[in-house]
Amino acid sequence: MIGGGNYIEYQNLQEYLQDYAKTRSSTTTKRIIYGCTEIINASQFIEQSKNFKEEEIDDFRQCFQLFAPQGFVDTPDKLCFIMRSLSMAPTIAELKRYFAKYKKDAGVVEFDDFLKIVWEHRATENAPNEISAAFQHYDTQRLGYIDSKQLRYILTNTGEKLTDRDVDLILRELNV
Repeated sequence: MIGGGNYIEYQNLQEYLQDYAKTRSSTTTKRIIYGCTEIINASQFIEQSKNFKEEEIDDFRQCFQLFAPQGFVDTPDKLCFIMRSLSMAPTIAELKRYFAKYKKDAGVVEFDDFLKIVWEHRATENAPNEISAAFQHYDTQRLGYIDSKQLRYILTNTGEKLTDRDVDLILRELNV
C-alpha cells in the first residue's frame, strides 16, 4: 500500500519496486530497483536471523554451502538432505510444501529462505512427543515403558538402524 505524501509503507516496498521496474525500460532505473530490492532482502535476512543464535546460523550456512555450493537448492530432495544433515526430520509432504512456499521465481531456495524454512519447521516439529508416540506403539500392554531388550531390538532393526555398540552406549548413558 502506498502511503500518503512522500512515503511508502516498507512492508510493501519490494512489491511496489518490482511493479515499477516492469513499467520502465531504463537500465539505470532497473539497477536502482534491483539494488533497493537487495537491501530489502538483506533487511529481511537480518530480521529472520534474530530467531537464531549466531553459532546456529554459522552451522546452517556451512551445511547449506556444503550441499548447495552454487548458493541455492533446486529440488525438495536436496532440501531434505540438508535438513536431515542438521538433525531435522521433515516429512516428504512438509518438504514439498516448504519448497513450493519459499522457492524464488527461478524455482530455487536460497539461504535466506532456508532460514525461514528451518524456523517454520522448528516451530512445528515436536521431536519429544513424536519419539514418545513412536515408543508407545511398541508398548502393547500400555505399561508406560519398554524393556531394554525391546529397545535394543527396535534401535537395531527399524528405521535408521544403530549398531550394537551404539545401543550399548545409549543404554549405558540411560543407566539401563
